Amino acid sequence: MNKINNADSISPSAVYSVMQKRTVSDHIEKHFGRISEIHREYISPFVHIDIAVIPPDIHRNFYTLVTIGCGALRMKGPKELKKNKLDRFELLMMLPPDWKINNREEKWFWPFHVLRSAGRIPAIYDSWLCFGHTVDNGEPFAGNTKLCATLLTLPYGDYFTTADGSVSVCPLSEKEDVNFYNVTPIYRDEAMFIKENGSGKFMERFRFIPPVLDIKRGHVCGLSCKYDFSDVIDSTLTHAPKIRDKLLRVPEESAANHIVIFILWCIKHNMLDDGFFASCDDPGRLSGDLIYLRDYFINSLDGMFLASHLTEEALGFVLYYYNFNEDRYPSDVDRCANEFFGDQKYNSPEFCNEGYLFAPFDTEYAGRIFEYIDKAYESYTAV
Repeated sequence: MNKINNADSISPSAVYSVMQKRTVSDHIEKHFGRISEIHREYISPFVHIDIAVIPPDIHRNFYTLVTIGCGALRMKGPKELKKNKLDRFELLMMLPPDWKINNREEKWFWPFHVLRSAGRIPAIYDSWLCFGHTVDNGEPFAGNTKLCATLLTLPYGDYFTTADGSVSVCPLSEKEDVNFYNVTPIYRDEAMFIKENGSGKFMERFRFIPPVLDIKRGHVCGLSCKYDFSDVIDSTLTHAPKIRDKLLRVPEESAANHIVIFILWCIKHNMLDDGFFASCDDPGRLSGDLIYLRDYFINSLDGMFLASHLTEEALGFVLYYYNFNEDRYPSDVDRCANEFFGDQKYNSPEFCNEGYLFAPFDTEYAGRIFEYIDKAYESYTAV
């Protein structure tokens, strides 16, 4: 893409006519919901981009941000772009209901910046954007997330009204449409996967990403579950020295127990690639000796359970269960420990809010966790 740098080449901001703006605004309210406020732009290089805010309601438990103005500029691109009426677009993003929509701190306001920045790309670089394109921010959008790029997808029809016309296309005239694209924040590894494999391959896994923004969601293209006992202590107990001391008396290896039990379930269901067993002197023993399996995991695999350890068939399930299922595996580990100890003991100071570290590490307790995994697998295969 060729970036326009010459100040003399910057034309006045492109804007919709009054009728065009009304048509786009009516489409937004018809399909995405009632606009409660508009974040207006007062300095508008190239193209004027306001952002409509649609609050949560009884039908949609999320905010929707939608640009109004990107489509005023017709993009330059392949001849098919104009032929298929794809040379105008608007962008949207879905935010959780507790998002502080009017807070100007970076950690809350970055979605507005992302939408406007992406909306100006065709003008700044004399190029075009369409479904499946990615936009790299170069660094995380804010200090509280590692999301750092975006992917353009079609709006999620199940979340918006589609009975009367297409939610993704707003007819502007007989010959022109404005196309609406959902802006989905993604991680660096996901952006690299798309670059190397294309957005179509990514979409096969993308179906498990919740459409509403989750700044701490799991990764689609990789799994990296590392056991680290120091992280368990430092991340939750920095301000509680007495509890920290109590945790330090727990065997360090206990932090790996829940991952090891999950690995054992995978072994018993033939879900691990041969590479997982490559460094093991007695692979057959891994399926029957939890202590041996844990030692192998910590010492030979450096405490890392990776996507490359899984068969292709298994990868989808593990990503789903570790990252995207509503009842994620770490949550099920906690639920199992709670059920084993009972609410009173589980929530007592004795367990330092880390009850799973104190659970037994034996085949009987592993069987309890297997029941949760089996249930999640049934849900996954039913999707």
